Amino acid sequence: MNATHEEWRPVVGFEGSYEVSDLGRVRSVTRVVINIDGVVQTFHGKMLKPWSAKCGGYRTVSMRRDRRTYRALVNNLVLEAFDTARPNGTVCRHLDGNPQNNRLDNLAWGTQSENLHDAVRHGTHGMASKTHCINGHPFDAVNTRIYVRRNGKTQRVCRTCHRNEYWRRAHGRRKR
Repeated sequence: MNATHEEWRPVVGFEGSYEVSDLGRVRSVTRVVINIDGVVQTFHGKMLKPWSAKCGGYRTVSMRRDRRTYRALVNNLVLEAFDTARPNGTVCRHLDGNPQNNRLDNLAWGTQSENLHDAVRHGTHGMASKTHCINGHPFDAVNTRIYVRRNGKTQRVCRTCHRNEYWRRAHGRRKR
């Protein structure tokens, strides 16, 4: 894949109707369709205009087949056409953390765990990017305690809030 050449391949499941490129663009192919009533209709190919999904900002397109509309994430279309079909238990990972960048060199199949580690590394994970606890105390080296739970997951706890809660429980006082 180079910057001057864009490679197009058929969209899996929509062969002959839609194509996807290694740069993350989707287009329809010029085709002739015979309707139920026998009318021959020609559909001219055009570039599809993706929109951002509500959750996460991932680019989505609509495609039609057998009088039904299907929505698909562009990143999945690119990987299925150029890499392999989605292996069981995997999701599409954006290696640079940008859900708008659907170039083939930015996408890879991976587990949900790998995807979450990517989000923490890119600084896009909601909990990992928090700098203060719910009560406004800073998460810094002095005020943060890391707990390792029985299931192996870790949890950050604000020492000030934890100390106040422990004191209330020990002395039988209620929070005001």
